[in-house]
Order: sequence, then structure tokens, then C-alpha cells
Amino acid sequence: MARALSIRLIVVSLAFLAALMAATIGLVAPEEAKASYVCDNVQVGQMPNGGRVMQNQCYWVYGAAAIDPVTRNTSASWNQPTPEAAANDVLSRCGSQCVYISFGEDFAWIALSDDNQSYGISTSGPRDAELRCEAMRGSRCYTVVAASSTANGKVWSFGSIAYDPDTGKRGAAWSASRWSDAQQIALSQCGTANCWAYTYQSGFGGMAKAKAGELFGNWSDKSQSDAGKKALKECEKKHGKKNCSVVHTGSANRPPKFKG
Repeated sequence: MARALSIRLIVVSLAFLAALMAATIGLVAPEEAKASYVCDNVQVGQMPNGGRVMQNQCYWVYGAAAIDPVTRNTSASWNQPTPEAAANDVLSRCGSQCVYISFGEDFAWIALSDDNQSYGISTSGPRDAELRCEAMRGSRCYTVVAASSTANGKVWSFGSIAYDPDTGKRGAAWSASRWSDAQQIALSQCGTANCWAYTYQSGFGGMAKAKAGELFGNWSDKSQSDAGKKALKECEKKHGKKNCSVVHTGSANRPPKFKG
């Protein structure tokens, strides 16, 4: 089993408090860190005629996200009064072996390597989380959790489509927790040594085939149909129009719709 990893990142609103807190826990907080500020219009009184007295009350909120590197089980917490409360909430459900981040910024991301050995966390962006992860051991990393301090987090799943240009056999995977898992499932379903897989994260994948047998894969954030059209254009750039056709499409989160 991979070594359990745990890390805490606490971000508060004021710059000098952020620096002081970071120095205390041995972490460097992002510059100009800001906690999420939420305002609610709440009733604070009532007029003699029955009218309500309303007041706009604002407060800081914090979020957290956690993931088990081995099982890929996740938990998220949001609208918490403190970073500690958010962290305690996710760890109570995910476990002490989980990688986690508690934060006051609007969003945070967690990246993991396929072999479970590396992790990266960031409030700057998903690519920053991946770069931090890859700096640990040099393994390719993927952002797998996107979290918010004011809403539920999201898991970025993997999908894969596989096709044999000689036999026409197909395979597909969706809702996989690792890039390698998605590819292996799709190739296994396709079932021949000549199968080729196009693997992607979130969104949709498409595959096109040239009459000569070469395969092209492409991705879209819109639909399976759009991913297929993009793959077709890639094929036509090299082999010309009327020499290519869409042979497979898929989704990272649901079964493929393609019927060829």
C-alpha cells in the first residue's frame, strides 16, 4: 500500500495573518490570499405593523477536500466557519490516510499520480497542482478533485475509447478514477492486440479512422458528437475529405452513445 499522505493548507483573508499562520505550520500561503465572503439578507427584527427588519450579514467561509490515494474515495466540505472545521469534516469521512486541503479561497485542486505515490495541492489552479505533484517523483499527475469553499466539490473522472481498425471491435470506459484504469478497461473490452485507445479526462472523446487504417482521437467539452467531429477533422487534414469516418465516441462520466 502506498504511504499514507496528509497535508494541511490554511488560508486566511488578511495578508499578514496568512503569513503568520503559514510560518506557524511551516507552509507558504499564496500571496494576497482571500477567504470567501458570503452575505445573507437575514431578519433581525419586526415592525409594529408586522413588517420585517432585514439586515445584510456577511461572514467568511472555508472549504476542504480529501481523497484516498489508493481507493480514490473522496469527501468535500464547504461553508464551514474555520479551516480546521472544514478539514475535520472531510477527514472524519475520508480517513487520516487521505491527502487533503482546507482553504478559504474560492477553489482548490488536488492532483495525484496513477501509482498513488505523488500528490499536489493548490489554490492557484489545476495545472499548478499537477506541477507540484510531478515535482515529487517525476511521475505524470492528473488533477482528480476540484473543490469549492461555497459548494460541493467535483471529481474529474477518466474515460477511454478503443477500436480495432481491422475487425471493427470497440471498447469503452467511463467514470474511471485513474488514466491507466480507463485505458486498460477500454482495451480489454476491445479485446484484440490491434486495438488502439484514446484516453481523456472529463468531457468527451471521439475517434476517426482513415481508409488506410490510421486512427485519430480528439476531445471536446461539449458532446460526444462534437468530439467525433473534431477527430474527423484531424483525420481529414492528413488524408483528405471523404477518406475518413467517425468510428467511436465516448464520455468520461457515462456510457458511450455511438452506434456504428
